[in-house]
Amino acid sequence: MPRRSACGKTHRRSLVGGDIELRIEAESFRSFTEVPDQRLSPPGEPPAALHDGTDEPNMPIKNTREQWGTVSKLLHWLVLLLILMMAWIGLRMGDMPNGPDKIASYALHKSVGITILALVLARIGWRLYAGAPDVVPGTPRWQERTAALTHLALYALLLAMPLSGWILNSASGFPLQWFGLVNLPAIAGKDHGLHERAEDIHEWLFWAMVALVVLHAAAAFYHHLFQRDATLTRMLPGRRSRVERLETPDA
Repeated sequence: MPRRSACGKTHRRSLVGGDIELRIEAESFRSFTEVPDQRLSPPGEPPAALHDGTDEPNMPIKNTREQWGTVSKLLHWLVLLLILMMAWIGLRMGDMPNGPDKIASYALHKSVGITILALVLARIGWRLYAGAPDVVPGTPRWQERTAALTHLALYALLLAMPLSGWILNSASGFPLQWFGLVNLPAIAGKDHGLHERAEDIHEWLFWAMVALVVLHAAAAFYHHLFQRDATLTRMLPGRRSRVERLETPDA
């Protein structure tokens, strides 16, 4: 029961009136928010429910003819980060004094290498399944062939590097574990001569990969800064590049 007062009736009316106003406002807000796609989508475009609040479509999972998809981008940048990490560990662990830290660094280096091997195999499988975008229009034929050869060489090195390290580890007689969780088998018997050859090959492959990665990155920046095409931007994390959207008829 409301408290009686001289202005009791007026007080009850204000409560009832305020309740009606709140209900009307709630119903108006609900009717607006329940159908945003019909109200906010411009004519001729997909419903707003397919958008994420921006004027750009969501990035596709698979590769398209215009751009790399989410999976390819994720594998590309993850492998690159792991290569940088493995290189940093590999260049410093040889000069470390013998002890637990050196053993841990070697173990981490091997685990990262095995991870790279698995991711590269996954990337090759995904590439065969999802295909690749078309060559950016206007790219000279010689640049197209050079890029294809560079990619093949990078894939070969990304497979050969961890495999040579695996052989190196097996020939030395040391156990191989993946982050201390999985024991991996030896792929070669203990052999000092094989160990020495595998060590040299492992180092040569590393520097060859460094040279190719630098060449690959330089070519990407050349396309972006001088030819001003979408070669670099369509591999960057995020949505489609502005160049691609302008070139796509239904963008």
